[in-house]
Amino acid sequence: MKRFGSLVSKAGDAVQQANQEYQRLRQEAKQQYKQQQQDVQTYQAQYQAQQYGQTTQQQQGYYPGQQPQQQTQQYQHPGAYQPTPTPAGSTAWPAPASTFDSTATATPVPGFSSTDVPATPAQYQTAYASPGQPTAAASVLQYGDANQQMLAVQNQIQQAQQQVQQLAQQHLAQHQTQLQAAQTNYELQLKQAEQQLGNIRLEQEHAVQQATSQLQQGQQAFQEQIAQSLSQAAVPQQQSFPGPSPSGPTPAPPPDTYSTNTQEARDDSFEPPPGPPPGPPPGMNQAPEGPPPGAPPAAQSQSPVVAQQPMYGIHVGAAPTPFPQVQGFPPPVLPSSGTPVQPSLAHPAFVSPSQTPRPQSYAQPHTPASNAAPGYPQGFPVYGDPSQPAAAYASPITSASTGNPYQVSGQPMAEPPLPVELPTASRLEQDGPCELAAPLGDLQLQPDKGTESSADGSRSTKSRKPQVKRSETPEPAMMDESGVTPLWECASDPVTYEMDWLYNSAAPNFLICGRCYVDHICDTQFRGSFTKVSFKDKKPRRCLFGTDRVKEKLWPEALSSNNLESLTAYMIRRVAIPECPKETIKEGESWYTNDKIPGMTICKACYEDNIDCTSFAPYFKLERKEGQCFCDSSVWYFNRLLEKHTETENWEAVIEQMNIRETLPLCPKQTIVQANDRAWYTSTRGPQNLTLCVACYYDYFHDTGDEQYFQTIPPSQTNVRCIMAYLNLLIPTKQALVKKDREVFWKALQAVDEQPFCNPEGTTDTLWYTLIDEPQEFAICGGCYGGIVGSSGGRRFFKPHRTLTKQDSWICCFSVNHIRGPAYLVKYSECLAKGHARPLAEFVGTYGDVPLCSGKELTADQKFYGWDELPICQECYLTCAKGTVLEPRFTLKGETGSKERVCSLYSTRMRGIYAEACEKNDLNGLLAVGKHRQEVWARTVPVCKQILQQHKMAAERAMTLAMAGTMFHAAGALTDVAQGHTHTVGNSQVGYGYANSMEMEGAVLSQQSGEIAAGVNNSSLFVRAGILDKEWAAVE
Repeated sequence: MKRFGSLVSKAGDAVQQANQEYQRLRQEAKQQYKQQQQDVQTYQAQYQAQQYGQTTQQQQGYYPGQQPQQQTQQYQHPGAYQPTPTPAGSTAWPAPASTFDSTATATPVPGFSSTDVPATPAQYQTAYASPGQPTAAASVLQYGDANQQMLAVQNQIQQAQQQVQQLAQQHLAQHQTQLQAAQTNYELQLKQAEQQLGNIRLEQEHAVQQATSQLQQGQQAFQEQIAQSLSQAAVPQQQSFPGPSPSGPTPAPPPDTYSTNTQEARDDSFEPPPGPPPGPPPGMNQAPEGPPPGAPPAAQSQSPVVAQQPMYGIHVGAAPTPFPQVQGFPPPVLPSSGTPVQPSLAHPAFVSPSQTPRPQSYAQPHTPASNAAPGYPQGFPVYGDPSQPAAAYASPITSASTGNPYQVSGQPMAEPPLPVELPTASRLEQDGPCELAAPLGDLQLQPDKGTESSADGSRSTKSRKPQVKRSETPEPAMMDESGVTPLWECASDPVTYEMDWLYNSAAPNFLICGRCYVDHICDTQFRGSFTKVSFKDKKPRRCLFGTDRVKEKLWPEALSSNNLESLTAYMIRRVAIPECPKETIKEGESWYTNDKIPGMTICKACYEDNIDCTSFAPYFKLERKEGQCFCDSSVWYFNRLLEKHTETENWEAVIEQMNIRETLPLCPKQTIVQANDRAWYTSTRGPQNLTLCVACYYDYFHDTGDEQYFQTIPPSQTNVRCIMAYLNLLIPTKQALVKKDREVFWKALQAVDEQPFCNPEGTTDTLWYTLIDEPQEFAICGGCYGGIVGSSGGRRFFKPHRTLTKQDSWICCFSVNHIRGPAYLVKYSECLAKGHARPLAEFVGTYGDVPLCSGKELTADQKFYGWDELPICQECYLTCAKGTVLEPRFTLKGETGSKERVCSLYSTRMRGIYAEACEKNDLNGLLAVGKHRQEVWARTVPVCKQILQQHKMAAERAMTLAMAGTMFHAAGALTDVAQGHTHTVGNSQVGYGYANSMEMEGAVLSQQSGEIAAGVNNSSLFVRAGILDKEWAAVE
């Protein structure tokens, strides 16, 4: 546009010069015209005077011969026509033949009357002829010639103006065309940039929504823990191990079944597990039922206990009380009086005597995305804090001190911290499917191998675990004759639900699940060395017995040597090691490395559990890494290499294959990328056009026997997405590896392909399934049913939906985009472990139609309870406020309205204060705390949001200006290449030397972008926001 302006300016200058020339010529013509008019007037006066003189001479008879000639020459113009002298005897001047025509009509001269001007040249000669005096006809002819010359000049000027106008119009049209093309290109690029910016904004908003959903789910976990702590006894119930009675073995209680409506819903191929053996376990000491004579009754707590704890600190739960002595087993070793006792709760406990027990419901713990443990469902916390290596798990042993029964000996459990801020990227959007697939895909990650019997017959020969295919639905877990109710799988992943745990008194933090106890311990000589305990506090715990080192090395050595010292020493050392961070990035940690595999890092926990017991242990060394690292044991390909080459001790093969794997780019997961950024594979078996990234190919298919069904895709500009981004395909992929049955994946792939893909925005044209009890607001699509349920088991829990049809659009409840999708998947994993659908059914019935707690965000048009000074959302009300002492004094009882409120009971601190107020019946104190909290919120949280919003807007404006500057600079460069330039432009702000104005405009925009970007990076705004955030965190 600037180039066009300069050309228009040049055309205007040419037009102006032409106009000036025209004015000059016109002025000269006017001067000539005035001069000719004066000459005519002079000749007219001379003629009149001559006529007057002739009349006088005729009257007087007097005529001066030379006087008229002198008078004529007196009035003659210097430039007038000078006629030649008239020959002797002639009375008039002959006129040129080319000038006058005998028939021509004379043009009237201004100043003459019609009677004074002769009509023909002859009359001119007759009228003006006098002896020795020139006539006025020559002057008139000269005026006519000048007039014609002036008209010719005017015509030339008009022609020049027309040429200039035509040239200007040509340049104008040319530059208008160039301008339109440049403007069209600019608008197109700007539109593309706006679309990209809009997509970025949508992704950011979606990421914020997903992160908010994660935070809310995490808060829900703490709410449920408070509710359970208020409603349940504070003491983990320790059950005695009944020995065989004199009359026979103690009959097992009836199983906890879950009824189904139709027999067709059960798996036809399911075979029930074998029942308990007819007699007591070999070598089991018989003991009389009931406590021994004189033994004091076991102390039981009659009131639930809840601890007030700071937000983002540790989970709140009931502290354990002293355990009664187990019948038939030695009592646990309690600390001596000189041993210092560490409290398990950070704040005084508050008792709520009116809290009634609630049915078991779901509460999902939460951790920020940066600390989420890959392999676990999104929201599962990381278990074990590197800053507190000695505090890994909750100790089930309580102190014998009578002063405070709620004290724990040994090492306290390290609670997973809550997030201080929302994650910068949505884990559900990018990492969700891989994270959520773990509880369903890793159920048989540690397959049971049994134990070999010795000559003395003091231990079992094989595992007594029922062999049930995981693609079928297991029956409800039944109590073993040892008194332990084992679940169907080892709890190698952290769980929060109630189950049977066992521990040794030498290492109370080293927990063993009931499955491992029944399979490996209860039939050995060490069955009396472990104590059973169960927890209702919903704190995450996992089994540490199911690792290769314990099951394949330490436990067989303890059985053969009849000594647990080496095992207990390992237990004590193991609980002091932080848990594996998996894919979470860590800085400044110590890792096990190998010089021949650059970049590979193994954490201490994985080295102790899986490598130290192999022949590859000497190849690793422990060293500190200052950069960012994660544990490579989270890579499935590494675990498969260890399993394959450990028996042959082929370390060189591990080095070769891991060096290849370390160079592969990470899976893009749900991000759509171009097919030329890495190697991609497609399957030749089953559905076509399915793409698999090279990293997932190596992790799940390379060297498994299925590599023959995959081939590479030629690089192209096509946008692709890895199929492992779909949860209903990732879970059967892991199930196929765990069960060593590749057909599991191919059958699931075929089942998923027969249905539309699970659309995060709503799926149509698919079959829908629901639970047997048909709860409201719950349905899963046919793809997730065939991929997730069909591969992991659980068909008996579901049936076709009776109301939803293929034409209905619905967000699948197993989709990570569903507001409670991750929670439903966690509950479904619990259903598979326990063998009945009650956990998922109860959770759906309680929270299926309840909106998520909005936390510290303002919310309207939702049900609120409590008071105006302390409003409580519906979710928090159901979790921790329903049925409390203060509920009858609520002023808000589920009303909805347009008034915006902030929930007050989503934080651990406020729930503790609420429990204390219920205990003391102190409503005024509770409302004062709530009012002060709202005042602090009003002056901190909105200001922080405004600062962050302004920062975001400034960053977006800087990005927009930078893009516009680049586009202007490119357009100016193209214009300069096409047309060149005769001069350069610039200004004092950006300098000089630019080829055209568009390049200069690009420089101006780039400079403005840099200035705004410098303001965006100003740390003072973040310091202020940090101060306000700390002020809010103190009362949150």
